[in-house]
Amino acid sequence: MHLVCVIGPPAVGKMTVGRALGDLTGYRLFHNHQSIEPLLGVFDFGSESFERLNHMIRLAVLREAVAAGLPGLVFTFAWDFDDPADTAEVERLIAPVVDAGEPVDFVELWADQQVRLAREDSPERTAERIVSLLRLPRT
Repeated sequence: MHLVCVIGPPAVGKMTVGRALGDLTGYRLFHNHQSIEPLLGVFDFGSESFERLNHMIRLAVLREAVAAGLPGLVFTFAWDFDDPADTAEVERLIAPVVDAGEPVDFVELWADQQVRLAREDSPERTAERIVSLLRLPRT
């Protein structure tokens, strides 16, 4: 399985580019909102429980994508290159793909802060938050 990691700061367009890559390649898209948004209903962003579960979800999806023999997966997330813990997290997450001998490529996106702030409440981002919340199981 070919893993394409689209990385960059918040609101830079990772999800948009990830969708376009998926359309071009036929690869499935697993974007960071899909693991983050459901957890925010229960845990504070950055809390120990949030971080542990977010990692578990992402790692499980990557393991299963390899096991299922998907041709490829586009995975989006923010990576703070200055934080060794972020680098270690990325290494843990891509390990199932690397261990399977499959290729991993990184695409880094960049935009200045003014552009990203303007994108923050774009209809696409807002719609994705709503869709993520609708996926939450109802009790």
